[in-house]
Amino acid sequence: MKTIGKLLFLPLSVLLLVLAACEQSGALAAGWSTADLAAALDNPSRPEADKERDTGRMPAEVVTFVGIQPGMRVLDVLASGGWYTEVLSVAVGPDGTVYTQNPQSYLESRGGANGRALNERLAKDHLTNVVRMDVELGDLTIEPGSVDAAITALNFHDTYNFSGPEAAAAFLR
Repeated sequence: MKTIGKLLFLPLSVLLLVLAACEQSGALAAGWSTADLAAALDNPSRPEADKERDTGRMPAEVVTFVGIQPGMRVLDVLASGGWYTEVLSVAVGPDGTVYTQNPQSYLESRGGANGRALNERLAKDHLTNVVRMDVELGDLTIEPGSVDAAITALNFHDTYNFSGPEAAAAFLR
C-alpha cells in the first residue's frame, strides 16, 4: 500500500516545477510592465473605439499575464477583426511578428464585418509586423515550434454558438 507521501510526491513535484516556471517567466517578462504596455497601447495609431474597450478587456494585464514580450512570434488564432492582433503587435514590437489567422467563415460572419474591420485595421500600414493568414486552422502553414505563443481571445464562444459543441470540442484538441 502506498503512503500518502508517495501519493503526493509526483503532484507536488509537478506543482513545484510549474511554480518555478512561473517565477522564471515573470523574470523573462520584464520586457513590459503592465503600466508601460498600457501607455504604449494608448497611442494615436490605435482607434479610439479600441481604446474604449481597454477598460473592460484589460489588454495590458492579459498580455503581461500571458508573458508576451518584445521580439516574440505570436499566433492570434481566430483573430476576427484584429482587436487583439493590434494589441499583440504593440506588445511584440518591431522585432516581433504577429500571425493573424482567420478562416473565411470568420471574415464573412456578421455580414462581413470582421473582414472589413481587419482590412481597415491592416490598411493603415502601422502594423508592419503582422502577417495575415486567411486559412482554416487545419491548413496553417506555420512550422511547429516556430511561434513563441498562440492566443485566442474573446471568440471561443463564437465557435460553440455558430458551429456547435462538436466544433468547440474539436477546437480544443
